[in-house]
Amino acid sequence: MQADFNKKSTAHGLKPDNFDGSPAADAIAWLDNFRRIAKLNNWSEELQLNAFPLYLRGIAQAWFITLADDTKGTVTALFDAFRSRFASGPQDWILSQQLSARKHAPNE
Repeated sequence: MQADFNKKSTAHGLKPDNFDGSPAADAIAWLDNFRRIAKLNNWSEELQLNAFPLYLRGIAQAWFITLADDTKGTVTALFDAFRSRFASGPQDWILSQQLSARKHAPNE
């Protein structure tokens, strides 16, 4: 499988950039680029599912590790979950992270 991936991933010399899940990262553009490269390289659904986490870093990689196997089982479910998490608007998950990291001030 890995040899097949290595052979196909360089068929046109294109590989997706890494996605770190930072607020400045454009999740929709990254996913669109990933899908275009997968299509250009004729990656099967299985190959896309195996390649997807290889291009995730930081927050995005941690998010992927926590996904249910069902979500990781089809590209449709995986891409929908990705969009929901990273392209649903930064305010949702950033506010959630900020709230969980918040500490009481001395006067609170």
